[in-house]
Amino acid sequence: MKQFTGPVVIVLAYNKHEMTQACIESLHAHTQEPIDIILVDNGSSPAFEESPEYELVRLEKNLFYTGGINAGIRHALRCGGAFEHLILLNNDVTVKDGWLTPMLKAGDGDIGIVGNCQLLTGDNPDIIHAGTADLLQGVHKGGPDNGTFNQRTDEIWVTFACTLITRNCMEAIGLLDERMVHFYSDNDLCLRAWIGGFRVIYEPTSRVIHKHHATYKEAGIDPKEDQAVYIAKWMGKDLQEKVFNKTFLNFDERSIMTLNPKVVRKSDY
Repeated sequence: MKQFTGPVVIVLAYNKHEMTQACIESLHAHTQEPIDIILVDNGSSPAFEESPEYELVRLEKNLFYTGGINAGIRHALRCGGAFEHLILLNNDVTVKDGWLTPMLKAGDGDIGIVGNCQLLTGDNPDIIHAGTADLLQGVHKGGPDNGTFNQRTDEIWVTFACTLITRNCMEAIGLLDERMVHFYSDNDLCLRAWIGGFRVIYEPTSRVIHKHHATYKEAGIDPKEDQAVYIAKWMGKDLQEKVFNKTFLNFDERSIMTLNPKVVRKSDY
């Protein structure tokens, strides 16, 4: 069993073979650092083939986003090795030159999760993801690529279409909550990291192209079902008053709410 030493990039794919191959090729072409790529075949038909370009984890059926990503993370952790960073990447993303370097530099100290600048395709594309706009509805900041989003910012949530998670953070808070089958498990993990004392940031100098919704638009999953689980977990009266109101009304004093990561109970469903 291979042990991973460099950053581990987990690409989740359900069918979309050509799009997935473009994603893998962009990783090899535009990443300066040595990386290990795990391709999680989420029950595709036909199945993805073994390749020297990646390590294949083949699932018998479609576990959708959360189960598929967790399968890749479990595989990386089970194999062991000295890697310090996990990168979660949708197969509808192609990376640009130098995309990983600033994410690795940012993922240090108390920073546990790093999101990046994601642009739509086409000439003069808009930025589609640049941090949190609405935590409940899953809406991101974004707009014209005119310098508005050129500053690193602390966030509460970043999309997992392309994100870096430190191994230290992952081992402290656990994997994605599989009760949220396809949506909101990224919101949930970011909140758990934030409450556990890890910073979640948006890093603008890492840039990728994101064909928004191309990965899951045919999945047939109702986001409202996952949203209901998310709301039931996080929107109780006490949490809303003590965490959410505090978050948005007095963000600078977040430190008084954090817990030592060593005592955070893992939520590894």
